[in-house]
Amino acid sequence: MAKQDPLVAKCSADTYLGFDFGSKKIGTAVGQTVTATASPLVTIRSINQNPNWQIISQLIQEWRPIGLVVGISRQSDGTDNPITPRMIKFCRQLEGRYQLPVFQQDETLSTFEAKQLLFDEVNVNASKLWEVQDQLAAQLILQTWLNDFKNKEKDQSVLDINDLLNKLEAELKRVIVERGLVDPLMIGIRTGGVWVAEQLHQRLGIQDDLALLDISFYRDDFSQIGVNPNVKPSQLPQDIKGRDIILIDDVFYTGRTIRAALNEIFDYGRPNQVVLAVLIERDGKQIPLCPDCVGTSIKLNAGQRIKLTGPSPLSIHLQTLDAVA
Repeated sequence: MAKQDPLVAKCSADTYLGFDFGSKKIGTAVGQTVTATASPLVTIRSINQNPNWQIISQLIQEWRPIGLVVGISRQSDGTDNPITPRMIKFCRQLEGRYQLPVFQQDETLSTFEAKQLLFDEVNVNASKLWEVQDQLAAQLILQTWLNDFKNKEKDQSVLDINDLLNKLEAELKRVIVERGLVDPLMIGIRTGGVWVAEQLHQRLGIQDDLALLDISFYRDDFSQIGVNPNVKPSQLPQDIKGRDIILIDDVFYTGRTIRAALNEIFDYGRPNQVVLAVLIERDGKQIPLCPDCVGTSIKLNAGQRIKLTGPSPLSIHLQTLDAVA
């Protein structure tokens, strides 16, 4: 199995860590979505059958991942193994400690495959096997997840709303830290942007109530199309001067909606900074603006459009004009 230089992953903003959980030791791996490759890291020995959080925290700090992938073992019929509940508990502990999205990946054969690979291809002897098999199992777990992630990106008709929200949440957490946002105000652009913002507002634990923005009167084509019959009032604090703002929309297309939103926001006061996060960035930009955080970026064929439905359940689809008609 060809190895990726871990230093490549360390320099990427799309880095993920993989874990092969065991009661006595935990294998770890690192990978990135850019090249869709994973590399083994270290085996972490548990302390009294509990994870060594000090070493795990060091890995998180060193690699600064935007997400974590944990292998989950189950019986062939889908029922839990005796260790499955502990694996799920480990996932919850990771998410709670590091505030990162945690993805579960089936690992039913990972340790067996790792042993076979070590014996057949790497030619590792039995005494060395105990030390490295969990690292390689973690690599196989993470590599499988990265392959699935890459395949979903290739097939643009597959838009998993939870995957997009997880990615957007991770990106926002990273930007909040990097740009030093303090007590941010989240604003959702009606209507789809509000639905997405409601999800992220809860996930990020924003203290202030979610603010709502209707940009109908600020559109640059207002004089041509007139008033939207479904226009609703914006609900923003009366003064947002000096505030850090997270602006949420569902789809970034031409950029004209965001230009209108910024104009309206500045009428309420001059914010300290604005972070723009969108669920999907598509081709067709006409204004020199771009989002800071995206769930995914796609290019649409002629006749395709993005359809978001919600708010409960929230779902997203790619439609063609024939399908819409």
